Order: sequence, then C-alpha cells, then structure tokens
Amino acid sequence: AKGSGGFSVGYLYLFLTQAVSRLLPFVVNTLVARRLTPEEFGVPTVHFQLLSTVILTCREGFRRALMRDTGSGDGKDDTTDESQEAAGWLVVPIGAVLSAGVPYTIYLFGGLKMTDPYSQAVAYYGISAFLELLSEPFYIRAQRRSHFRLRLAAETFATLSRSLVTYYFIVVQETSSKVPLAFAFGQVSAMLVMY
Repeated sequence: AKGSGGFSVGYLYLFLTQAVSRLLPFVVNTLVARRLTPEEFGVPTVHFQLLSTVILTCREGFRRALMRDTGSGDGKDDTTDESQEAAGWLVVPIGAVLSAGVPYTIYLFGGLKMTDPYSQAVAYYGISAFLELLSEPFYIRAQRRSHFRLRLAAETFATLSRSLVTYYFIVVQETSSKVPLAFAFGQVSAMLVMY
C-alpha cells in the first residue's frame, strides 16, 4: 500500500506541475494578447520559442539517457547514481556554445543592431537558455530521486515569475514598443528562479 501511495502522490505532483505550467501562462497570455497586435504577440511567442528550442535541444539527449540508464545489472560495472548525475553537467559547455552562438548568428545574419529591442531580447533569451541548462543537472538529480514536490515548487515559482514579470512590463509599464524585451525579461526571471 505504501508503494501505491507514493505513486499516487508522485502522480499528483506531476499532474499539478503540468496544470500550473500550462494554465498560468495561458491566463496571462490571454490578458497580454488582448493589449497587443498579432505581430507584437507573435514574435515572442513563436520566434523566441523556436530560439529556445534550438538551444535547448542539446539537453534532451542527456536528459533521456540519464533518466533511463540503470546500469548493466551485473553489479560489477554499474555506473553509480553520482557519476550518472555528474554526467548531466556535460550539457553545460555544449549549451554555453549554443546559448552564445545561436543569438550571435541571428544578430549577424539578421542585420540587426544591438539597440533594437528584438536584438536585445534575443540576447536575453540566450542568457535564459543558458541558465536553464545550468539547472539541468539539478533537474536530473531531482527526477532520478523522485523529488516531484521539489519540481512542482520550482516550476510553479518559475512560471509565476515569468508570468508576472511579462504582465508587469506589458500591462503595467505599457512598453508596447519593447514587447520582445518584456517577454525576454519574463523568461530570464523564470530561469533565475529555476536555477
């Protein structure tokens, strides 16, 4: 009965994590989208999501391998939990190169100026992606040890931070000329909380 209770509680935490991380941004994006033109809303929600996806793709292979690796099972050459978790740090140097290289490539080939809010937002998204990659080893450790409550807390506070900061800069500050920066500041704040 104890095992099924642990499973049920773990499932509940994972369910709540997904619900909060989907519903809160939906509500805030709905409030924000009403104040922006389709172009203003589309750039951060599409362009920057693609940018983050390109940069963060390197972590997925590490994450999947380290979450599934259980060793050989013969007791002789099994990799310890600590060494498997330490392997999660390998994503950081690769992510550093991508976090700097992808925004630089966009800046270089896009003919952008650093005074342009879009260029600055791309740079901030690169920084936020690197911060997210820095937190990856801790995420792997928490998942491998079934610390689902920790994940719920971290992702909830990060999502809340992103949503509130974005809402603040768009609705309260009314910085419609710098909408990309508002979304970028929200993303950086979320990753600072996550890290």
